[in-house]
Amino acid sequence: MWRREFDRLPVKMNVKYVNGTTEHMGTLLNLSEKGMFISSRVHLPMKPQINVFIPVGNDTLRVTARIRSFGVGQNYCRGLGVEIIKPPQKYIDFISVLRTAAKRTE
Repeated sequence: MWRREFDRLPVKMNVKYVNGTTEHMGTLLNLSEKGMFISSRVHLPMKPQINVFIPVGNDTLRVTARIRSFGVGQNYCRGLGVEIIKPPQKYIDFISVLRTAAKRTE
């Protein structure tokens, strides 16, 4: 059975993602060092690569990702699963902070 390299952390954050020249808004529902799921009404067709902009305090993290799957709802796509391409160190640090905070609340 296939298993992810990193466990996903549940979150709920509004994000912007850009596919080609088109901007979309979505809600980040989970993430890890290598991937994330963005809930959004997806408009097909889409290019295979997107840029995701995650607000973190007064900063915005830009992450480049490859679309790996579409979450399918009743007659529409409800989001997309993406694989992070070369995660920047700021993103890795952000995940580390989230993991530490999650362990404190367990």
